[in-house]
Amino acid sequence: MVIISKSEDRFEIKTKTSTITTGETVSINGVELVGPGEYEIGDCKIHGLPLEASAKGGIYLIESEDLRIAYLDRLSAMLSEDQIEALSEPDILFVPTGGSGTLDPKSAERLVALIDPKIVIPMLGDIASVVKQLGGTSEELSQLKIT
Repeated sequence: MVIISKSEDRFEIKTKTSTITTGETVSINGVELVGPGEYEIGDCKIHGLPLEASAKGGIYLIESEDLRIAYLDRLSAMLSEDQIEALSEPDILFVPTGGSGTLDPKSAERLVALIDPKIVIPMLGDIASVVKQLGGTSEELSQLKIT
């Protein structure tokens, strides 16, 4: 699997047979995910979780190549216990923070601790501050290969 950064909130995730794109929408092999529900596209199994009625964005758990990716799109409020449980312990967590309409760094830190991913990819806003808040180190990469 290869994750390619296109901009601060746009990524392309390539698996053996599928391409996942994120940004304004999330799509797999050109098929747009339209919200909550179960999807199976290419070599990906996707679980779209419901958001509160007033919330914007989407929550997707994508499984492919024995990896679990939690993608939180434009999330601006903490998740419920049920949502956190559904996303628990992913290999990779994409978390929006520090930008307009996203989680503040303190809330992102709390959410990361609750979800407990192996890798965190912060999106939007002041990423360096978020990484510092999480107590991690950062390295700017145009792509990340995971085997």
